[in-house]
Amino acid sequence: MKTLVILLILFSGIEGKASPEALAKKEIQEVLHSLRSSDSLRQFNQSSRNFETLSQSSFTQEFQCKILDDFKEEDLILLEEWTENLPCSLKISEKIENYWSAQPIPLILSRNTGKPTLEKVVNPDSGPIYSRGELQKKQIAITFDDGPHRRRTPKILDILSDFQVRATFFNVGENIRRYPDLSLQAANDGHSVGTHTDTHPRVIKLPFKDAQFEILNAHESALLATGSDTHFFRFPYGEKNKQIQNWVREQKFATFFWNMDSLDWKITKVDALYENVIKEIEKFKGGIILFHDIHEQTVRVLPRVLQYLEDNEFETVVFVPSLN
Repeated sequence: MKTLVILLILFSGIEGKASPEALAKKEIQEVLHSLRSSDSLRQFNQSSRNFETLSQSSFTQEFQCKILDDFKEEDLILLEEWTENLPCSLKISEKIENYWSAQPIPLILSRNTGKPTLEKVVNPDSGPIYSRGELQKKQIAITFDDGPHRRRTPKILDILSDFQVRATFFNVGENIRRYPDLSLQAANDGHSVGTHTDTHPRVIKLPFKDAQFEILNAHESALLATGSDTHFFRFPYGEKNKQIQNWVREQKFATFFWNMDSLDWKITKVDALYENVIKEIEKFKGGIILFHDIHEQTVRVLPRVLQYLEDNEFETVVFVPSLN
């Protein structure tokens, strides 16, 4: 009898132990849940389940790739920032592109009835900090983070050109060096090209000297690519502390946050994304809106948003540095 009890205990322990596949899948699913339930990218990155969790996982990248084979495209879209560093990144990218290719694209052509984009002159020398951009009611500054992206940024530039709208881009240094022609094209098209650090880290987690390098190296890369010495900067995830913000001001950078978030970093359905953008615009009536030119859902929703702005007589704004 005693032997039977021991065997039953051992058997139940084996049965109750999750397999490595189940544990790895659960780890990824928890990060997806954290992302979808977060109100902001800052909240997501401050949570205990973020992309850093997956990068520091005890599971190998090859094993994670195996697990990702069973994930739906909608999940892979949200994980794309992390999966770009995996050995299966090309396979996942192809799967995502095939998904988007199968989605219908509504034809929306600008009637060019809107006003020309207004230039908001900013003097970076005083180190100003903007959240709403000191914009009036019905003035919208469209901003894009994290690019340039080899596939999505050219599409976004084409859409902006079609609607004759100018925007402000905050490029990541390593992406500028990969695709300097895209940063240059954005500048040549009349957009402002600021920076967003060199590798998009959480700067508040870095040693101070490393944070300084991240900011200055990205600025140098933008200057080399565009020929424009634009001292416009945005903190990744909007995360800052007093020390680094004061230093950024001393370096004569204008810092840009936002008061409207498109949530294109977590909403993959284009209709739902459009609804959220319009809700933000109607709630705040103007200011700075955050997009990312690395997401296909952003490409798909942008013409509808620009058409809405035209139809409802909003004025678009681009931030430009003063000539001083």
